[in-house]
Amino acid sequence: MMYKRINVGKAIEDKIKEIGISKTAFGNKIGVANQNVNKILARSNIDVNKLMTIGEALDYDFFQLFRPDLSQDIGGEPSDLVKENEELKEKILRLEGENNILRELQGLQDKKSKDVG
Repeated sequence: MMYKRINVGKAIEDKIKEIGISKTAFGNKIGVANQNVNKILARSNIDVNKLMTIGEALDYDFFQLFRPDLSQDIGGEPSDLVKENEELKEKILRLEGENNILRELQGLQDKKSKDVG
């Protein structure tokens, strides 16, 4: 499994722009002076605890950016897997119904054998 290399400062800056807040407002949210905000945004990596604080302030999980694309590992898109899962559930229900019928038939056959004997 390969993890992605992410420029964290750029990712934070992109999220700030997406949300539409100023760097000053962002600095206030995380308790950092304005000149230090620019230092954070210029960094390619960051302390994990600081990233958690920033994520909480921006209501975003930056750690998800590092996770690999699991759809490649599991062999398909999540929507395809959900569909396949539903089809398998339906097949199981049909097979359980057939199994119950076979058990009933077996019970009748056993009863008939006892009656004859």
